[in-house]
Amino acid sequence: MNKSEITKEILSQIKIEIDETLFYMPGETIKGTIKLFPGYKFNIKDNLLHFKIKLVQYEFWEYSNVKANELKNVYKTKVKENLIEYKLKEEESFNNDTQAKIGDFSIIVIEKEETENYISIPFEFEIDKNNAKLLPTFQFETDTYFLGIRHLLIIKSIEYGSVNYIGLFIGKSQNKELVKEKSIINNYYPGLGSLDIKVNIPKETFYFGEKMPFKIESSTNLLFKKVTEINADLSRKIEWVGYIKNSLLDKKTLPNTNFTYNHDKYGITAKINLPFEIMDNIKFIGLLGNGILGVFGIAYFVMDLCSKYLLIKEIMRLDAEKKEFNEDENISTKFNKSLNLNYNEKELKEGMEELKKFVYFKDKKVVGFVKFVRDITPPVHGYYFNCDFSFKVTIHISGMIYDKDKTIKTDIEFYDGEEYIKKMKMLFKS
Repeated sequence: MNKSEITKEILSQIKIEIDETLFYMPGETIKGTIKLFPGYKFNIKDNLLHFKIKLVQYEFWEYSNVKANELKNVYKTKVKENLIEYKLKEEESFNNDTQAKIGDFSIIVIEKEETENYISIPFEFEIDKNNAKLLPTFQFETDTYFLGIRHLLIIKSIEYGSVNYIGLFIGKSQNKELVKEKSIINNYYPGLGSLDIKVNIPKETFYFGEKMPFKIESSTNLLFKKVTEINADLSRKIEWVGYIKNSLLDKKTLPNTNFTYNHDKYGITAKINLPFEIMDNIKFIGLLGNGILGVFGIAYFVMDLCSKYLLIKEIMRLDAEKKEFNEDENISTKFNKSLNLNYNEKELKEGMEELKKFVYFKDKKVVGFVKFVRDITPPVHGYYFNCDFSFKVTIHISGMIYDKDKTIKTDIEFYDGEEYIKKMKMLFKS
């Protein structure tokens, strides 16, 4: 046998088996087994096997429906690497009497059997909770672009030189720094008074499907001005990184319901006509007072003035008092197609072996990435693209001469909730 005749078919191969699921959250530990199938083998020193285990992240974008021999827009990150050592048991040790010399190499000849003959090596690999390099699994597709983030657990046998890998789905965890209440206060001075708008949200991070409560308070001192309408919008923006022009890739606003706030049903015409209406009433009562019905006329005047008191107060109200509005934005039905992976379980099982790879290689070159059934767009700040969510409140002020819109905006971050995690772990059960 010549050295050139040693191929990967006769060297030992490895297989990776994950115990529970291919879906993991930062901070969780992967438990699995390395199966070593012996073929012809280089001499093992002290019966010790060594393996490199690393978590590798691929951020990528490519043009949709384009086949390539090698993808150029791929950013590879080694998130973490561990080295494990395994001591062969007596029954697993190789027979050192059966050796052959190939140049400077010493190999042990293992007689191949028709049945599976392998060595089982258990392993554990923790996904660091606060690893700045780690991004969640991501996918977004348009008619033009396909972009995303994929993760591989790669295991290499140092003695054998054999390598294998398996795809992992990494979820989005909560940013603990965003759990405190946030208040956004804007002050406006339009020239005819002042307007203070305050928006309170209990935190800046919510799990997908959670209700997002918010409260709006206004304190105004405006001449013939009112807050008549408020629009609350939750939007998702995906943009390229490093592009000066046309950086926006996609922007989508979630459906929202406009609501009326301190609606001014009388308007400026009623305000202007009110003094003339009062003067006309006074003249009319004066005419009645000069006649025989004078007493009744005065009584009518008092009754009419009392009946108009609430109307006058409403028409002349300047919104000087503090007003509040409370609303719950339920995002459980928002971006349904993007946030919920409604896989057919039968189809998923049938395609699991292919799905486990997540990344396609040809001659050690990346040539493609597996596509999930739905887009998955958690907030990320990556190498090629960013995905952000924002909450915007627009205040509409009706004025005596013209109207104005004032906007308050803040970023909101989302993460995977318990129900989503449970569902994903079941769907990616290994």
